[in-house]
Amino acid sequence: MKKTLISSLVVALLSGCGSSKDNTEQTTPPPIEETLEKSEVEFYVPSFVSQSGVLKIVDLTTNTTQNKEVADISAYELSLDEQRTYAFSFAPSDNRITCPLQAGCGRSIRNDPDDLNGNNEIDFGEPIIAELTYQAQAFPVAGINKVFFSPFATLMAERNIANNQLSLTSTPIYHLAHSNQNQSLSAEFLADAITFSDAIMQHRLRESGSQFAQAYDTVLNDSESTDWSNYLYNANDYLRTLLTDNKISALYAGQSALVHTRLNSVFNPISLANSNDFDADRKQALLVQIREAIGVLRLQDENYSEEMSKRLEEIEAVINQDAEKAIELIGQSILDVVLEVSPADDSFPGRYQVNGLTIDYSDGPFTWVVSGQREGYDIEMNIVMPTWRKSASLGDKIEGTGIAKISKGDLELSLDLSNINLELDGTIDTDDSQSTTGVGIFAGVITLNQENSVLKGDVDLTVKRQILEEQLDTIVLSFATDASLTTPSQVIPLKAYANERTPFEVDSTNLAFGIELGLALNGAKDLKLQFIGEPELLSELSQGDVFLLNNNKVMEIVVRTAGDNVNLVARGEHGYWLDLKKKGKNYTGGYYLGDKQVGDIQTVRGIPGILFPDSTFESLF
Repeated sequence: MKKTLISSLVVALLSGCGSSKDNTEQTTPPPIEETLEKSEVEFYVPSFVSQSGVLKIVDLTTNTTQNKEVADISAYELSLDEQRTYAFSFAPSDNRITCPLQAGCGRSIRNDPDDLNGNNEIDFGEPIIAELTYQAQAFPVAGINKVFFSPFATLMAERNIANNQLSLTSTPIYHLAHSNQNQSLSAEFLADAITFSDAIMQHRLRESGSQFAQAYDTVLNDSESTDWSNYLYNANDYLRTLLTDNKISALYAGQSALVHTRLNSVFNPISLANSNDFDADRKQALLVQIREAIGVLRLQDENYSEEMSKRLEEIEAVINQDAEKAIELIGQSILDVVLEVSPADDSFPGRYQVNGLTIDYSDGPFTWVVSGQREGYDIEMNIVMPTWRKSASLGDKIEGTGIAKISKGDLELSLDLSNINLELDGTIDTDDSQSTTGVGIFAGVITLNQENSVLKGDVDLTVKRQILEEQLDTIVLSFATDASLTTPSQVIPLKAYANERTPFEVDSTNLAFGIELGLALNGAKDLKLQFIGEPELLSELSQGDVFLLNNNKVMEIVVRTAGDNVNLVARGEHGYWLDLKKKGKNYTGGYYLGDKQVGDIQTVRGIPGILFPDSTFESLF
């Protein structure tokens, strides 16, 4: 193993749990000369952007510049000195962006010469004229690094700010050090969604030139500005479309919870801190983080602290399978009611029965009062939909408001919907309304009661009504809530994101979840926790991905267990990470900077720790 660690790594980090030596007086070992290695840097630009152009590299340490002509930026690899900050920019040889979605990218400009088939739609592969700039700053470490260009990376580079505390990632979302395939795929989907959003905004505004950074600056000063949220909406819409694209859905669905959660996190309109500089002290930061986190995470036992476990169990009780099904049924029932009994079908005033629900359609052609039971849930709704746009080419569009309540046992979910938007794939088939498909978009306030707990906050829900295997099926394309959770022991901010994991399986109701919590616990300051996985496993630190902000530092933790075999990966800032394998009471693994191993995990007298090149042993916990 190479001697690559400087002396700061081998100093005892915390009194009482650092060194395994018997003497009480801790000493600093002599410095170990560090050998810097090369970083191999790869790049990614969305495939619907021109891949050829000029790559500019500026070493911000020496202020030296390189310019490289590249034929395919996403296949290009560059060797650079590690542990330096670089500024990268890419100028494509062609500004044209092609529509990346099989379902198309919306309406084209009237008489658009790029509308190749003249159908007034931007079809898959047709060009969108947009001017985008691609910049990123990164701190590569030994081994393979990957930089993902997008308008968000450009914004961070131009402002010299870092998104780590928003995204809860150890490195910025546009730079991966020592990544695996899933991490790389997630970063690609994020870059694609944000790039698409910027391009389609330029198209709709009929303006060439990105307004992305301007929208960010505006929302910081004016929280009522909608420009920034429009970018987020378009990016989410791109991801929703991927979910129902049978060519890409299987690949995306596996990453959807992480991508969906991370996208919404980085668009949180708050002022960000400047990028952190790398210095010698940071080489011990991950070990310090692991020890500081013991008040929250008992990594040595693969579980949370007792206090943390109790709070997470309360959250599990609120976000359960009954709640998941209730969310889907609300959207499904509103679509069914409005499409089955409507002025489009010249429905007469009166009472109707649809899927176990009684519809009172007596108060006018745009009002539905609904009650009844469906799939074991009691449902009550009062829907008003006064705005109708009929169009065979664009699809019918129906808008309104409503109040809905659904209950089962101790569960009661209420939605006060200030916006209901039904966008159909065509017109309502009055002969067979069961064949009418489209999406329902709902926004308002959610109140979810479960036993002694109440979740209340803003909600956005999008469901899709589709035909699968010759059956009518409704799935949750996206769900997002920014809420407050009140339980017997806590009142905490909670954000939850979800979408259907198996969109091509009938009646699956299989939601992929991302949950973000703000907590104040003993032993933890400014704690924020993000969990990607099954909600019923939230309180178990045995399966899932956990992202922890503690004392203004981010740590990523991935745990996988099989029997008594445990594999835990913890990532800290600037490329440091720990690979811990546990079988019974025996710990093995390594401590790394990028691809470079800087310590060996061993078990000494039952104590797991890191053995460094100078033979110093530092306990992990």
